[in-house]
Amino acid sequence: MALTFDESVTQFATETHKVLFSDFEEITRGMHEQSSIHKFVWNPPSDSTLLLNHYLDIIWSVHVCKFSELCQALIDTINHKEFIVYGLIGRSLIEHAAVMRYYCKHRMKPTVDEAVGTGSVTGDQIKKILSELDHFLRGSRFDWEAFLAGRFDELFDEKKVATGHTQVNVVTCVQKWANETSSVLVLYDLFCDLVHPNIGSTLLIMKKWTEGVGFGGQNGEAFGENIVIRTLAGLVALFKHISFYLNFMLLLQIHDEK
Repeated sequence: MALTFDESVTQFATETHKVLFSDFEEITRGMHEQSSIHKFVWNPPSDSTLLLNHYLDIIWSVHVCKFSELCQALIDTINHKEFIVYGLIGRSLIEHAAVMRYYCKHRMKPTVDEAVGTGSVTGDQIKKILSELDHFLRGSRFDWEAFLAGRFDELFDEKKVATGHTQVNVVTCVQKWANETSSVLVLYDLFCDLVHPNIGSTLLIMKKWTEGVGFGGQNGEAFGENIVIRTLAGLVALFKHISFYLNFMLLLQIHDEK
């Protein structure tokens, strides 16, 4: 996948938008480098403090790898003028950022603040954070155990009691964020419309010719380019929050000062 935008994408952009393309390339290179350099194997230790650090390493790596792949795919899809895929990737980036922020700020930070206030970390506090991290890592609304084991009949059993961790609803995470930053909900609603069977996704595949607008054909100016220009700034801004909470997870680790 690509790490840079093709010149055909950037050559007609304004100076402001060229900066946005450059910023997104820098973000993508950073995520790609981090995902390539660091390797964490799932091998949970028995000691609770080491287990906490291990979970934080794994979850940090999971998200760096996801963001790396999503960012590269976003550049690649713009280069190939596959703008409906751009909408899908953009929505995924927002959802991953919102869920990560929710767990860090609303589920773990209160316990961290409590420990900071007393100047020490108790075993119960570590267990509480570990529980949240496990939900964060393994939470789902789909029965992956039955699926991977080939027990497909269980997927249709409405009476089956769900086991494991139920993941928090994405909309809940976005709304929590929007309570502080209303523009997040606007951005999320926009990207949802770009991938749902609505006017948004229709605009992404629309083309313009001298005689008018329409769909299909081998040429014509893709209207999706205009939507990319209008929305990329919102995705670039997301990564200020993403970087903050990736660093937050690293800072939660407990290391022996000796």
